[in-house]
Amino acid sequence: MLSEIVVGKGEYQISVTKHLIWDAVNWKKFVRRDNTAILIIDPQNDCATEGGALDKIGWKAWRYIRESGSVDNIISIVEASRKLKLPVIWTRFLRKKGFTDARPGSLEEAMLKFYASAVPGLWEEGTWDVELIDEVLEVKRPEDLVLDKPASSAFIGTVLERFLRNWKIEVLIIGGYYTGMCVESTARDAFDLGYMPIIVGDACMDHGPDKETALQVHKSCLDRLDGRLGMVNVQSTSTVLELLNEMV
Repeated sequence: MLSEIVVGKGEYQISVTKHLIWDAVNWKKFVRRDNTAILIIDPQNDCATEGGALDKIGWKAWRYIRESGSVDNIISIVEASRKLKLPVIWTRFLRKKGFTDARPGSLEEAMLKFYASAVPGLWEEGTWDVELIDEVLEVKRPEDLVLDKPASSAFIGTVLERFLRNWKIEVLIIGGYYTGMCVESTARDAFDLGYMPIIVGDACMDHGPDKETALQVHKSCLDRLDGRLGMVNVQSTSTVLELLNEMV
């Protein structure tokens, strides 16, 4: 039987369909302090701060991200993980100036330049847009791993898996932006590579031309990944914090 959990608060509260597999295998017994890492996807200015790239074209993703409480939830999870000395990984999505890291004449280059024609400097290395948001900079520590990625998935074009294997990580607690893009791509790859991806449903958010669209995309992604496919274990911040506190 499928079940549901509630994540989020206020106008951003949603119910997420859960696949029976997670309770059937008693998923919590596989989460330990020696095999778990925190992975926060792209908490950067272009999407999560007023004046960022999407704000410039009229999409208020930063507002949905802030109003949903997802930034606060990310910070709470990271701070709780410090007691356990869990590895904390932050990613940024960026490309070389002028997209010189794309093959000349390729479809990828054409698409990147099309997007950048609407927002000059979009995703450009060295710009304010691709820097981590202020709240993250306040809690980030020197020992944290910061990975710059050129693709949606944190596993593509990065050394993420090398570090995870060296650290003997088996479980990834994932939050960040956007749910239906980089968070989903990373979680799917994590599952296929043999990790247990736990997406914290109220520590991520999506975007759209309005709040209703953003929330609908956010919910449908979580429902699909967990309830329909059973590939990703979606949990709430409160459940994850409780689990982390039990490990202390």
